[in-house]
Amino acid sequence: MVWKSSSKRRGQTAIELLFITAIILTGIVYILPSVVYSNQAVSLSDAFRTAGSDVCSYLNTGVVVNDSLHAPLNNLVELWNYTPLGCRFVGLSVETNSSVNATLVFEYPGGAFPNAFEGNVTLYLKLRLSRISGFKLVGENLYYGEKPVNITVVVR
Repeated sequence: MVWKSSSKRRGQTAIELLFITAIILTGIVYILPSVVYSNQAVSLSDAFRTAGSDVCSYLNTGVVVNDSLHAPLNNLVELWNYTPLGCRFVGLSVETNSSVNATLVFEYPGGAFPNAFEGNVTLYLKLRLSRISGFKLVGENLYYGEKPVNITVVVR
């Protein structure tokens, strides 16, 4: 009969535990970066989608709020004589490379004053996004982390 010492059993258990821990840590190292990148893309899309929806929600009320955030949209409400616009946020495209490029597509009846709409909405989006974690406004330029953000507003 062969007796195993308890120190050998404890040593084997410790080696098995280290092996299992190494497998788990290796899995985390390979999976975590893709999850973080995926979450970043989702966060960016969500931020632009929310801000784009806010534009139409505000313009469709036909009422102004006197604060610095809504000042660009107030210009549009006044331009349309405090009439609800019937704005719809219909499209979003966000691409991330060395910069973040976002295209937001809006529709409203008549399509009057497209240049005023594009300019004021772009300014509002910059102000609105700068209040979201990860975005910062430096002068007139918006950044997400260290990447510059380019916003294109399209009116159909």
